[in-house]
Amino acid sequence: MTRDQSLTETAYEAILNRILDGRLKPGARLQERPLGDELSLSRTPVREALSRLENEGLVSREQRVSIVRTITLQDFLEILHVRMLLETDAVGLACGNIPAEELQRLKARAKTMKGASKVAATEFDSDLHGTILDHSGNRTLAGIVAQLRKKTAMFNVGRIPERTGPVVDEHLAIIEALIANDAEAARKALSTHLGNVRASIASWISNYGRPNGT
Repeated sequence: MTRDQSLTETAYEAILNRILDGRLKPGARLQERPLGDELSLSRTPVREALSRLENEGLVSREQRVSIVRTITLQDFLEILHVRMLLETDAVGLACGNIPAEELQRLKARAKTMKGASKVAATEFDSDLHGTILDHSGNRTLAGIVAQLRKKTAMFNVGRIPERTGPVVDEHLAIIEALIANDAEAARKALSTHLGNVRASIASWISNYGRPNGT
């Protein structure tokens, strides 16, 4: 990687992290000079990073201004549906390929998540799904799902409550199936997990209306 590529990657990761953790909210204007000053970078790597984020569908351009894209409820549900199709296949492919010690570490971490912070829980969720994708043996599938996960992470769930307890149990079911080398059970557990995410949002919306900005 050249120095210019490294600077662009630095800008990309910094802006992406600010989008995913909410510091840069949907609709926020992304101006090259202020971002460059904040990141201690010139405008060129910032411009190239914004172009990459635009190509990935995380940023859009309106009247020659880059803004953080708003992921709507419809976007979220459509992306989640595609994730269910792809990730259930990925977990079946990964079954038997993930080292036993790695699965045991994930299981031990999962058991600590019920009392964990939102940041820690989000990091674990990313690590678990990432491990499955990394061991699926299909780089194209893994790359597509990784991009989709960025978009679902951007969705503004507003007042929808956390599902910490159920999510931990769902994650443990996935891990236990992988430990048992049971591909069918792993596919079912992952499908149930993502299906429950969708169902919880649908239930909340039915009772309380859509989250703001969706």
